[in-house]
Amino acid sequence: MIAALARQSSVAAVKIKIGADLAGELRQLRELRQICPAAELRLDGNRRFAHAGELADFAALRPRFIEEPLASGLRADLPFPVAADETLQRDDTVLEEATLAAAILKPMTLGGPARCLALAERARARDIGIVVSHSFDGPLARGHALALAAALPGLAAGLAPHFALSVLGVTLALIDDSWARLVGGGAACARDKSAVARAARRHDTARRRARCSVAGANFRGAP
Repeated sequence: MIAALARQSSVAAVKIKIGADLAGELRQLRELRQICPAAELRLDGNRRFAHAGELADFAALRPRFIEEPLASGLRADLPFPVAADETLQRDDTVLEEATLAAAILKPMTLGGPARCLALAERARARDIGIVVSHSFDGPLARGHALALAAALPGLAAGLAPHFALSVLGVTLALIDDSWARLVGGGAACARDKSAVARAARRHDTARRRARCSVAGANFRGAP
């Protein structure tokens, strides 16, 4: 199924969570590698592994990085490139104290776009790649993430629509025209970081109101 999706969409990067069914996951990933050898492969261990040796077969597939592979954290030197997600949310000194290939920036779990901009500057200073992503955000929070991704050159963002958006039936119409233009204008419009930060601050009130008024909207998301 993974390979069929990649073949149909001609995607440049694929992220796969691992650790639930090792044999099945490896089989599908090897198939993906054969069909799309140039596709960037990103793996997410969700801290399911006890030691690095358990990931040897996955590392052999040449992933761009393995996100949060070990239950013990990211401080140890690992024999494959790693990315910080949950660790970064709890302790941002990981940017300076661990060897990272990428930092996963989720505005709704890191305190908003302005803080993500600051974290991105620190990551860049250490040549750490940047991936803007979400936590199953509602449409308003996803709009913030889209604008942030446009403002931050880096690795391909993980912001494809998720299944809950169609259930919510809510669109970016909640956002006023100035913010919609910033989101829709792409990199040329959103490259100005100060503009992104100002827009994020302007819409803090709108975001709080939307939380209260849009039944079922998930702005915080799953961990």
